[in-house]
Amino acid sequence: MNEGEVRNARSAIDYFSEYKILEDVSKDGDAYYMKVSIEIAGKSSEFIPVISHWYIEIPEDYHIKFLPANENGMIATFQHQEFNGEIPDKPFRSGYPCLHKPLHGIIQKYVVDGTPFEKFYKYAELMLSWLRDAANDNLVQAGHPYEVPTADFSEEFIFRGCDTELWGYFDYKCGFASVDKIYDKYILARFCDTKREEYNSRVYWGDIESKFERITDSAIWIKLKGFPIQQPWMYPQTWEDLFRICKAQGIDVLGQILNQLANSNFSQISFLLFVFPIPKNHGEAANTYYWLMCDLPSFGSLPNGFRRDNKGRCNYYKLKLRGRIKWFRPRSWDNVNLLARGAMQKEIQDRRIVMIGVGAIGSVVAEELSRMGARFLTIFDGDTFSDGNVARHTLSLAASGKNKSTAIKSKLSDNNPSIEIVNKGYLDEKNIDTIENADIIIDCSADSEVLNLLAQKRFEKKKDYFVAAVSYGAKDLVVYSARRYYVDKDLYNRVSAPHFNLRTESVTHDNMIMEGVGCYHPVFPARCDDIYLFASILVKYILSELSSGTVRERIVKYTISDDISVKRDILHEEKI
Repeated sequence: MNEGEVRNARSAIDYFSEYKILEDVSKDGDAYYMKVSIEIAGKSSEFIPVISHWYIEIPEDYHIKFLPANENGMIATFQHQEFNGEIPDKPFRSGYPCLHKPLHGIIQKYVVDGTPFEKFYKYAELMLSWLRDAANDNLVQAGHPYEVPTADFSEEFIFRGCDTELWGYFDYKCGFASVDKIYDKYILARFCDTKREEYNSRVYWGDIESKFERITDSAIWIKLKGFPIQQPWMYPQTWEDLFRICKAQGIDVLGQILNQLANSNFSQISFLLFVFPIPKNHGEAANTYYWLMCDLPSFGSLPNGFRRDNKGRCNYYKLKLRGRIKWFRPRSWDNVNLLARGAMQKEIQDRRIVMIGVGAIGSVVAEELSRMGARFLTIFDGDTFSDGNVARHTLSLAASGKNKSTAIKSKLSDNNPSIEIVNKGYLDEKNIDTIENADIIIDCSADSEVLNLLAQKRFEKKKDYFVAAVSYGAKDLVVYSARRYYVDKDLYNRVSAPHFNLRTESVTHDNMIMEGVGCYHPVFPARCDDIYLFASILVKYILSELSSGTVRERIVKYTISDDISVKRDILHEEKI
């Protein structure tokens, strides 16, 4: 990429009469820049003039950005645009339109490809289209995904919303909340009404709540009728803007803040939260609630000149609620967002799963189930994680010397903030009754004693059983599945044993893999790629059987062939 090549590519804008070059190509850092004016015919708006100035950033891949110029540029922020703020020591602002995302009029992802000239031409064309649609308030249409505004965020705020039907049972319009921290992010932990009577069902966190860093700061929350939008599509920039926008919704935010401060005797309240309904798509009815958080000025000591009563304190605080607002970047950790890229069926997510053994295979299975939305998981494993386990386990050396089930519980809660995990030691006769309410039992322990327990115990209701083990060297995976009151151990042993024995016939003392210092012992040889592959196959098999509605009694063997394909053999299948 050199200046001559860039100039040749930028000649594409010569084909558009709307563009005029004000400053030609020059290099700054790793990118080239040029300044242009863009004229749009027809209707302009108070936010977009007929002629506006822009800097074009030209990176090496030619996926160019149009940045509003400080002089004669656009200072507002629209939909499908980065927050349009000032950049220190730059002649342009940060608010480049998102030209290669779903936008104005056509729901599709623009794929801008080709030669540098062709890319430049396409981006110039998209920019004109975006400007015209912005000026005519046509950037989004009914049915387009609802997009929340952007702002100049410095810190993050994590929340969970809830559907509008649930909120219909909660009549309070404001109250108090507790804001904790996790991973250096603020998180909405609890909230209550104006009487500080906790109403916790609106914020549900699973085992991840045990990792919350409790902080003493509390918050006021206020319910709005919709997103407090400052035109065209921005967060309110100042307290005055916020009060004006909320007043248009019929809500006296300033009055509610002052009332709640008085109710708390003007004790330290650090944050202000807003909750309001938003739709999934523009033009549709709202279906979920969204949260925002901003800083509240500290009250401090009451200066001279103000009465020493609530009225005087309120008058003093009114003076502090002026100027710019510091907003936190909102992040929704609802399952609908976290699992959007790949979740198991909702009815499977809500079933109670028991995992017996979270070694190599079991840890991967538990990991995948948690990432796909499993909500209730009981783990049985009394083993300690050793250094050698790291070669094919989902845990790292940070877990060395810790109980596997305890360490896995901590890890899985990071994958899924909804998951509830009960971790125990080994499954035995004393604790097997604790899984009476389980729906699904997955045994990855490869332990004959566990198999005996599952065969001897007759539960009151049928369970969906999945017993899985890999052969020596991780060449085969054998899976037993059934919907029964107990496991048919005799069938499992009779059918599967020959296949496991076949893989160990050539094993001798000389070719065993030994591990340890001082007291050496043989270990099971298997690479992590084989383990992960079989674990994923097992999960797919489990979900396929559960989705069918009928888990048939079946024993299946999967074998990794020399050509890296996976062969499936049904060793036994019940007759219907």
